[in-house]
Amino acid sequence: MLKHKDIAIALLTEAEEDITSAKLLLDGDVYSRSISSSQHAVEKTLKAALVMKDIIITTEHVVSEDFFIAYQDWEESIKIKRVVQTLEREGTKTEYPLFRRTDLPIWMPSKSYAREDAVEALAKAKYVFNTVSEYLRKQYQVGETEEDGEEKREE
Repeated sequence: MLKHKDIAIALLTEAEEDITSAKLLLDGDVYSRSISSSQHAVEKTLKAALVMKDIIITTEHVVSEDFFIAYQDWEESIKIKRVVQTLEREGTKTEYPLFRRTDLPIWMPSKSYAREDAVEALAKAKYVFNTVSEYLRKQYQVGETEEDGEEKREE
């Protein structure tokens, strides 16, 4: 049977990969996909935190409100929620062209985002990842090895 801590670690591992991808895409001037990777990183990070509260969300991509409700006693949670919501608003817009309005030209994300947008998104993703993963480490020992836990208990 899987432990919640193992699931959280797996989600944080993948979130960290998304941050690496966002940086590589930014460096390669692929801004819309960099933003998308940053959004994926914060989504997985918050899902890792939610798992530790026994809230498993697999199909939803907008999780900032769930996170805030679950962690409302943590004073940093409102700031994290606001930061994440800015990335959630972009949603799939960073990945798909918009063409529903026939009176407007097709909007293409690859032509519409600028370097500054991707830099800002990556900074937000790093903030959320670092802040939440540190909180999970302190509160739930997520990310600590058994040896780390034994050393802490011995101290």
